[in-house]
Order: sequence, then C-alpha cells, then structure tokens
Amino acid sequence: MAPAMRTIMRNTLPYAIFGGCYFGSIVVDHIVAGFTGGGRYRYRSGYELGCDLALVATIPAIGLINAAMESMPRRILGCATRGLANIAKFDAEMRDFYLRSAASVLALTSVTVVAIEFVAPRLLEHAALISPGPNGGEALFVLRYAALAYGILMLGLLNSQMLFLMSRPRGPLAAAATAVLVNVSVSIVARLHGMPPEYCVFGLLAGVVVFAALTSIAAYRMARHFTFHYFAGF
Repeated sequence: MAPAMRTIMRNTLPYAIFGGCYFGSIVVDHIVAGFTGGGRYRYRSGYELGCDLALVATIPAIGLINAAMESMPRRILGCATRGLANIAKFDAEMRDFYLRSAASVLALTSVTVVAIEFVAPRLLEHAALISPGPNGGEALFVLRYAALAYGILMLGLLNSQMLFLMSRPRGPLAAAATAVLVNVSVSIVARLHGMPPEYCVFGLLAGVVVFAALTSIAAYRMARHFTFHYFAGF
C-alpha cells in the first residue's frame, strides 16, 4: 500500500524548504545590490560577473564532498559487520571521519581561493573580459569576497549532506533560513548607509559563515553519536 500523500508531504517538505532557503541565501545580495535610489532596479553586470567567476571555488570541493558521501555507506556496512559491541569505537571513527572531511574541504577551498585571488584578475584583464572603470572594479571586488563565501559554503553543504543522510533536515533548514535573514539584513544595511552596491557581497559572506557555523555544530553533534542517529533516522 502506497503511503498517504500527507505523509509524503510532511517528510519531504523540509527538504524542499531547505532548497529554497539555501539558494535564497546566496542570491538575495544580488537583488539588494541592484536597487538604486527611488526603488528602481538595475542589473549590475559587474556584481554578477564577480559572483559567477567566484563559483570556480566550489568545483574542487564539490568533488571532495561527493567522495566523502560515497564512502559513508561502506563505513556504515563495516560497523554492521562488527556488531553492537563496537559502537563506541565506531562513533569515534565517524567523528574523526567528519572532522577530516571538514578539514579537507576547508583546506582545498583555501587553496582554491588563493589561486583565484592571484590568477582570476590577471586572466580577466588579459582576456579583456572587463575594462577599466566602475564595472571592472566592482567585479574584482566582488570576486575576492564571493570566492571566500562560496568556499565556506562548501563546508555547510558537506554538513547538510551528512545530516540529510541521517534524516535530519531541520538543522540545515534552520541554518539556511537564518542565512537568508543575515544576508538580506547586512545587504540592506550596507545600502541604507550609502555604501556602493558591491558591498552587498558582505551580506553573502556573513550569511554563509552563519550557515556553515550552525550546520557544523549540528553535524559534529550527530557524528559524535552516529550510531544512535543512524538507527533513529531509519
């Protein structure tokens, strides 16, 4: 017998809301940056160019996250074959596995962000994709801070994927919703204080830091008692 639609909706809705909040947390600064005096909106090509190029910082980390998530079922199977007598040891192993994965994501992201800092501006100028002036300066300013933000975002993504595997969507959902509020608040405050539109990127950075911090706390707590959360989740 198929499950009732109400049951399906109740169990999948948190993941859907998370998806909306997650993407909202990385785009609301773009929207706020586009508003000018009088409530008019203008597409800011320099801001968008900087953010688009900064996404390169996510590519290596995404591969690392996929590799970490792919290895988790094998680790869980290994625990199942050892028996319940080794739960404490297994929990310690999963905690260490999470810490190593998080550290690897941060380390790889750091290398990528540094590479972008030195390489991307020179490539842009050499390829004449931007020209001297407001748009070029805006793109380079946004690129530097957005690359850092997207890199930190990968830690939050790793945390969220691990929590989702344990059927724990509420932590990532709360973190993503908070990130939206932080991003839009910082961006609006920056614009109300007369700062240039590119300063909205600090709203993106602040929101991402909050998202990564909150999900890290939730993921670490889960990893410390992995066996309990695994069986409770299924």
